Amino acid sequence: VNGVHGFLVETEDEMLAAVERVGTLDRRTCRESALERFSTERMVDDYERVYRVLIGISRVAAAATVPAWAGERT
Repeated sequence: VNGVHGFLVETEDEMLAAVERVGTLDRRTCRESALERFSTERMVDDYERVYRVLIGISRVAAAATVPAWAGERT
């Protein structure tokens, strides 16, 4: 989110101005957002969803063809 997690810019001048404002960002908010959006579990789930769409298998059908132990996560 522009101004919350970083700054969106289009020109070098805007970039230089944004660098000067980096200190105004809340580091805790940035970290929490990154952990939520890019956690290992979230990324794995998202990649699995994409792969299923690409090969045309629903989650229910995929679960029926994979042994239960193969889907376990530690």
